[in-house]
Amino acid sequence: MKLEIVNVDAKAEWRLLKWMDRKIFNRENRLKKGDWLDYDCSLALVDGFAAGYVAVSQHSDLDDDKDALIPVPGTLFIGRVGILPLFRKFGLGTLLLTWAVTGGRTFGFSRITCDCREGNLAIRKLLEKKFGFKIIKRSPPIVILELRLSKDSYSLSRSG
Repeated sequence: MKLEIVNVDAKAEWRLLKWMDRKIFNRENRLKKGDWLDYDCSLALVDGFAAGYVAVSQHSDLDDDKDALIPVPGTLFIGRVGILPLFRKFGLGTLLLTWAVTGGRTFGFSRITCDCREGNLAIRKLLEKKFGFKIIKRSPPIVILELRLSKDSYSLSRSG
């Protein structure tokens, strides 16, 4: 099995991203075509097949009151992590989050933020226990999490 992560142009690949979004998320959590343009996207390919993706926005954060991105220098916002059902439970979510967090450190961001459903215990466990994200705000049904980056914090947590 060959696994690779490739950066893609969201504008050029929005049909693929939209198709994946439909397979991964329910209707109210899907992005619209124009929303994809706010993100830099990377695909996880398994034997050449798109199995999952991560979408990040540089120097941005979520204004949860308006459900929109706002400029915030030094912040990397992880807007989406999605794995097609057939490829879940193989560590692709961990791999894509590692890709995003490593990119954040490499490019000098001071913090990474993301949001998820409060009841999505699988992604919360991954974010909080494996990567060290902390909940900074609860806005039911959403929680907003943050990872503060320092130049010497390069390892994943061993707990969990």
